[in-house]
Amino acid sequence: MVFLCTLVGTALYAGPAAAQTWTEVAKRTASDGAVVEWFGWSVSISGDWALVGAPQSDGEHFDSGAAYILAWNGGTWTEVKKLTASDGAFGDFFGWSVAIDGNRAIVGAYLDDNANGGNAGAAYVYEWGGSGWVEVQKLTPSDGADGDEFGYSVSIEGDRAIVGARRDDDNGTDSGSAYVFERGAGGWSQVAKLTASDGENNDNFGMAVSISGDRALVGAYLEDGSSTDVGAAYMYAWDGSTWSEAAKLTASDGVNNDQFGYSVSLDGDRALVGAWVGDGLGMDTGTAYVFEWDGSSWSQAAKLMASDGALDDGFGVSVSLDGDRALVGSYLDGDFDQNYGAAYVYTWDGSAWNEEAKLTASDAETGDQFGYSVSLSGERALIGTWRDDDKGQDAGAVYVFEASAPLPVELASFTAVPDGEAVVLAWRTASETNNAG
Repeated sequence: MVFLCTLVGTALYAGPAAAQTWTEVAKRTASDGAVVEWFGWSVSISGDWALVGAPQSDGEHFDSGAAYILAWNGGTWTEVKKLTASDGAFGDFFGWSVAIDGNRAIVGAYLDDNANGGNAGAAYVYEWGGSGWVEVQKLTPSDGADGDEFGYSVSIEGDRAIVGARRDDDNGTDSGSAYVFERGAGGWSQVAKLTASDGENNDNFGMAVSISGDRALVGAYLEDGSSTDVGAAYMYAWDGSTWSEAAKLTASDGVNNDQFGYSVSLDGDRALVGAWVGDGLGMDTGTAYVFEWDGSSWSQAAKLMASDGALDDGFGVSVSLDGDRALVGSYLDGDFDQNYGAAYVYTWDGSAWNEEAKLTASDAETGDQFGYSVSLSGERALIGTWRDDDKGQDAGAVYVFEASAPLPVELASFTAVPDGEAVVLAWRTASETNNAG
């Protein structure tokens, strides 16, 4: 029998592109955790290191504060060091703000009393020397004053650090400022004081800070630009000789009391700014905004909102940015004012920002406020829940999540060619593992 039909064709099957799956891999509490220590109030993660603030810990004195270093040893996350200030005192709130980058860490103690005055504030730098974490320097500003609250926010990258002093009065009462420090042969020294060019009373410039390369970003969440407490964030750039204000970032749809700039994160040519009282899918659900540098200016690239956002969720209270991924805390998420809290992961697919996952605690309880603090490093996310009660009321906890690689997708092309009474089939396959959904 002879086949007269022609069976020639080509097909391509890629399958659905799958988003990465985020999984809770660890929950940690302070080894000596106790009632109302607020472990998880502030968090930062960098590779295999994590840093967690507990500003109401009674380490050396009542509410002197502490911070804890956690490390990934290849199998589990383990507490390796409890940090306290060498000169810690009553009510310093050491651990109010934390940041870690590789083998360096910085911890803010915004109510520290020192030569600059009561509640003038301080920040402490720590380094890993190969066998342990040690305090290397206490940072205070050259012109600090009573009540400046230097150390309210901190950020560190390499040999640079930035510290916010939200109640500095240079441009009016509580107008705020931020200080840039650099590490040299003689240690850390102040190289710049940043203030807003249009700073005014009660702006709280320095509420949030972030540093990345030759840029720094400072939030002023009560700035009254287009309306009362709408908020703003200011971009600064190092030109080789000085730090200068390069841009003022505002939300394109900002309105009264959005408090844009409550949280900020900077990574290269991208910035992420939280407006935790902004209107997303509903009133006061909270929002976050992505800005990008196009080589000549900064512009708003996206507005992020929770797909299930609701009234007073507090989405945007905390933000973290790492490459093509963003993490936003929504610490009051939960029906009927349960305030379990959540955090949302977003990814850039080359054309748009998409919500990839909603993270929640496996053992969530009413009022935990999971997501009050967040930090992102590659495939890992660290989430703080300062009101967790495992070690006592408001003792606090943190959760580590990891993203798993998507399953490989086989790409196949087929051809069918008749050869007399036989049919010759041929195909080619290729694996695609970096698909994104």
